[in-house]
Amino acid sequence: MRFSTFIISLALFLLAFPTMSRAQNNGHPHSPIMLSINVNEGNYRPAKVSYLGTQIGGGPNVFNFVQTGDNQKFVSNGLSIGYQPSVSALKDYIFSFSFSNFIAYQSENFGTLDPAGGTLLIAGVGVGATGVGFGLPGPNNQITEGAYKSTLDGYDVALGVKRSMALLDDRLTVSPSVGLQYKKLWSQNILSGNIPFFVRQFGYDTKLNIESFSPTLGLDLNYMIDSGISIFGGVQYVYDFNNGKGYDSLAFTGFDTQTLRLSNDKSTDSHKAHLGVSYTFQNSITFSLEGHYQSLGNTPLLDVRTSIAPVRFSYKKSEIYSAGLKLSYRF
Repeated sequence: MRFSTFIISLALFLLAFPTMSRAQNNGHPHSPIMLSINVNEGNYRPAKVSYLGTQIGGGPNVFNFVQTGDNQKFVSNGLSIGYQPSVSALKDYIFSFSFSNFIAYQSENFGTLDPAGGTLLIAGVGVGATGVGFGLPGPNNQITEGAYKSTLDGYDVALGVKRSMALLDDRLTVSPSVGLQYKKLWSQNILSGNIPFFVRQFGYDTKLNIESFSPTLGLDLNYMIDSGISIFGGVQYVYDFNNGKGYDSLAFTGFDTQTLRLSNDKSTDSHKAHLGVSYTFQNSITFSLEGHYQSLGNTPLLDVRTSIAPVRFSYKKSEIYSAGLKLSYRF
């Protein structure tokens, strides 16, 4: 059984299961509203993207002369509001609204790139009079001032409902959840350089915008070690209905800029997990230290340019590792 299938089945079972205990309250009445803010930093690991190509001695064209995809800086922050009704039939449920934004970025200077005597292939977008791109023979076709910039930023808004059930004398809380998330992503990748011998400059610019609507299923665990001190963790499965649009372009000295519009509406799935420790005092203020892992299935990245067909983009798997702080307050 796939991990995601297991999480879906268990969450649905627990949500539908008859009441087996009351929500944990540590002997104190719960205020119905909780406000939380969080900040996170870490690493974003996208799939590799290939640029440029070489052809040596009559051999095949190889389009991986430059490859990107190193770790990128990741920063996010968020706000959430939870409401726990006092009505008896709903006292074990928490209804939530959350908003978060994030950015991952990388800037790298390659310096000089040398095709080692082979032909330098600058693939085009695959359509139009110059869509096949340009081939510059060696040996004086070195690229100088090579530079790469990448950004991925966006935000998401989510609505959810979680059912909290206390076990082991109220020390363990099990909370399955369901929700709906809207996410907006903006992605831009730029690669540029000079070719002094040919008195040419080139620049690739790819911009992709993604909207997704995503049902979510999750499961959280919280175990109280001592009065006010707990360890917690959870997993979430996300299925993304994506609507992606954008363009890819190539500017080359002496020629008009090539531009091709792109789109992709393929659906994908993602997984999230977190683990942390929290301290609550006065039954209203909670500080948490958390670690997060995300496997994102809808990262928009351009496929390899080969000059023989129009370029396309796909949704690739990428990973985010981050750590952060969360402050929660019950009114």
